[in-house]
Amino acid sequence: MAAEIAKMSDSVIVNYTGYDRLSVLRIQYPQIAEQYRGAGNTQNTVFYLVEAAAACLALFDHHGAIQYLREVNRIFRDLNRNKNPFEGRVANLDKWKPEPYDEGQLESLIGQTLFGMEKPKKAVPHFRRALKMFGCEQVTAMLN
Repeated sequence: MAAEIAKMSDSVIVNYTGYDRLSVLRIQYPQIAEQYRGAGNTQNTVFYLVEAAAACLALFDHHGAIQYLREVNRIFRDLNRNKNPFEGRVANLDKWKPEPYDEGQLESLIGQTLFGMEKPKKAVPHFRRALKMFGCEQVTAMLN
């Protein structure tokens, strides 16, 4: 009996990998972000929204990814304007501000998403901004 249960649990572990795990994370991460948003924790809200976008990208759900990335972009824009990104929901906000790395990661993910949506001309500026924010600006020249 114990051997049969062990064998069944092995098959469950084997079957619960890859896309199944990503599908669960794609659902769980936004819910976790919502909890942190309610607590006024901007850094963790952004982290889990970015992770949700990355999970969507891994599953080729580009529209889901762009939705989460737009939300992160709006949060960054509000923070840069010294505005509460959770206005009307949270009065006490943490003091976190996005670093250039955070903004570079956002730009890179937006570029990847647009490229996956077959919009390479729209993706390239985001990739360039990401490289610049990471300190790896590329020299560009027009081809004749």
